[in-house]
Amino acid sequence: MVNPHKLLEAYERGHLTDIGLILDLLRLTNMSSVKDVLPDVPVPVLRKLERFVNEYDGNTRVLGGAPPAAPTVAFVRDQLRDMCKNGKLVPARARDECASPDARRAGPTGDRGSKAHVLDLVSSPAFRHKVDNLFGDQGIRLAEHGYPRPLGRRTPADWREYELEEYMRALPVPGHKPLDLKWWIPHKTGMNRRPTWDLLCHILVKGKPGLLLVEAKAHVGEMSEQDKKSRPTGSNESQCNDRRIRHNISETNTLLSGLGYGQFSLSVDHHYQLANRIAYLSKLARDGIPVVLSYLGWLKSPAWPRDFFRDRSDWEEVMRRYTSGVLPGDFPGKVVQFENGGSMQMLVRSLEVEA
Repeated sequence: MVNPHKLLEAYERGHLTDIGLILDLLRLTNMSSVKDVLPDVPVPVLRKLERFVNEYDGNTRVLGGAPPAAPTVAFVRDQLRDMCKNGKLVPARARDECASPDARRAGPTGDRGSKAHVLDLVSSPAFRHKVDNLFGDQGIRLAEHGYPRPLGRRTPADWREYELEEYMRALPVPGHKPLDLKWWIPHKTGMNRRPTWDLLCHILVKGKPGLLLVEAKAHVGEMSEQDKKSRPTGSNESQCNDRRIRHNISETNTLLSGLGYGQFSLSVDHHYQLANRIAYLSKLARDGIPVVLSYLGWLKSPAWPRDFFRDRSDWEEVMRRYTSGVLPGDFPGKVVQFENGGSMQMLVRSLEVEA
C-alpha cells in the first residue's frame, strides 16, 4: 500500500512535481476520502483539498469515478501558500527554492540536445526577438505576457514541460475556456498521461490572443521517438483512454481531410507524436483559438555530431520526408480559418544553436 506520509515527505523534498501526482498515487490505495488519506492534516487544509477535489472531480472523494485532475503550479502556489506551518505540505515555489537543493543542483534530466536548446532559448535576453523572427511578416508575435513554459533552469517548476490542459488552466488564453481535462484521455493515472510540449507560449495572431505550440528536434534520430502509441493495459481506465485517443485522431483525420488540402492519415500506429500534435492543433482552432504549431529544428546541435541538421534546407527536407504520406504536402504553412474566429497553422522553422 502507498504510504501517504512517505508521499508527503517525497513532495517536501521536491521528488514529486506537484500535489496532483500525490493524489494520482493515492488513488492506488484503498483509502476512500481525503481525510482518510491525510488524517493528521489540519481541518483547514482538508477543506481546501476537498474543495479542489470537488471542483475537478465532481465529488469530495479521491477514489471512485474519474481521477481528479492534477492541479497546476498556480493552484499549488495560490491555494497552498499558507499550508507550510505544520510541515506537511509545501507550496511549489517554496519547495523548489528551499526544500530541494539536491534537485536544484542536479538540474533538469536529459539537459542536452533539443531540450537544452529550448531552455537556452527561454533563458536568453533575446527570447522575444528570436520568437518573433520565426514568423516574419505573418502577423504573429509573442504576446506582451508570453508566459513561456518551460522557463529556464532555476527550479524544477521552471524546467518541466507542461500538458496543454494544465497550462491553459494556470495561464488561460484571454476570452477562451481551457481544454476539457477529459478530451484527450478521460482517466489520467501514472500509466496514462497526456502529451507534454517542448514549449508553450501566448502569442498574438493578427492582434488576437492565441497559443504557440512547439515541438523541437535537434537530430534525425529524434524524429522516430514516440513513433507508436503504447498498448493499453488490461484496466478499464486504460482501455477507455485508448478508445478516446483513437476516436480523437480518427475525428481529426475526417475533419481535416474535408478542408480541401488533401488526405490526412494520422495514426496511433505510426507517427503518433505528429498525430497527437495535429489533433491538439485542430481541437484548439475548432474551439475558437488562433493557434500555431511550430516544428522547430535546431541546426548544428553539438550534442549530435552524426545526424544533426546541417542547415534550414536540410531540416525542411527531413520534415518533408517525415510528414510524407501522413499530411498533405502543402498543409505546412497554410492558414486554416474557422468561422468561430479560431485558426490553425503548422510551420516548419529552424534556429541556429548558439555556441
